[in-house]
Amino acid sequence: MKKNVAVIACTHNHYSFYVEVMSVFQRAGYLVTLYVDKKPETTFDYDCKTRKILSEVNVVMFEKGIVKSLYQYRKMINAHDAIFFDEFYGQYVLLFFLRFTAKKKIYGVHNIHKYLYINNSSILYIIDSIFRRLFCSQFDAVVVIGTNLKQYLIKKTRDVNVFVIPFSGRNDVIHEQNNIDKKTVKVVVPGSVDSNRRNYNGLLNGFHEYLKLEKEPKVQLVLLGQLKIAKSDPEVQMINKIKKEYPDCLYTWETFIPTSEYKEQMISADYIMSNINIMSNINGLYEVYGLSKETGVSFSIYTYLKPGIFPAEQKVMSEFESQIIRYNGYSELVDVFIRIGNDVYDYEKIKTEAKNNCEKFNKVCEREINLIMRYLYQDISGVK
Repeated sequence: MKKNVAVIACTHNHYSFYVEVMSVFQRAGYLVTLYVDKKPETTFDYDCKTRKILSEVNVVMFEKGIVKSLYQYRKMINAHDAIFFDEFYGQYVLLFFLRFTAKKKIYGVHNIHKYLYINNSSILYIIDSIFRRLFCSQFDAVVVIGTNLKQYLIKKTRDVNVFVIPFSGRNDVIHEQNNIDKKTVKVVVPGSVDSNRRNYNGLLNGFHEYLKLEKEPKVQLVLLGQLKIAKSDPEVQMINKIKKEYPDCLYTWETFIPTSEYKEQMISADYIMSNINIMSNINGLYEVYGLSKETGVSFSIYTYLKPGIFPAEQKVMSEFESQIIRYNGYSELVDVFIRIGNDVYDYEKIKTEAKNNCEKFNKVCEREINLIMRYLYQDISGVK
């Protein structure tokens, strides 16, 4: 008789990660039930169909929000042999009284400092942090999305098994394809356009300086995310200025980008770029991208087999380093744009590196997944 697992999805923009989680459980012979408080978006449905697991997953819709529904369905959830609970943002005082009784209890960690430490920025955060740690103490394993995070977490604590399930795997329907307009070099910056998590002010000013220096600019910049900044903000003013002066060099979206269009833009990119602010302040508790927290763009260069353009201080998994061009501040980015426009870095060589790195990381993923499979198969502890 097959074992069964409850996958509790707490964050809507983690759907591609849940696909990977469910596929691992299915490989281990588990029947999967997904508990979610919102109808999965197109991205989730698309990835599930690609991985051929959608028809084999039972879906339970939470009608009253996550916390109330967890108590409503706790008997059903506790009837499972295993539970995967993804990181939840707040309300741990209420979650504390929810006890899971499954033999295997796994917690998804996306913010390691939040998982480990007390947030003392206010009395409310202190209380929530204490109850979060008490709630998390019932889990005997945690899952992170990258090897850097695993190494960092193991250094900080050895009280729990730590496993890796990549945030998003290689999509088998994605075929290698570059920008069909060979006269331009298409640089795609994925993610919503805001002034909190990413530095668009420096990026846009650097790109504008590049455009002024080139008589015939070859680089085309695509900000692949919905604009979430006010029209009066300097970023929007610079966007309008660039579009007016150089109409064919910058592309943006005012509204949510449909999944099909998003994937088409990523597939046709020549380079995928990160402009993330390395230090992330989450309600007074700092996370460091590439160390205690990961960004999706690190997996995009893997999923889409693309060279990357990343800040010098952004740590990435070692398997991807050889396909990344680094820039130290936005003054250097002007030079990077000039160089990729003139193919100084040898684009085809970096593309070959991306393919080779994909194979390397596939092996790393398989090794890591085999570790969690051992944990799921057997009643063992201390797997590192």
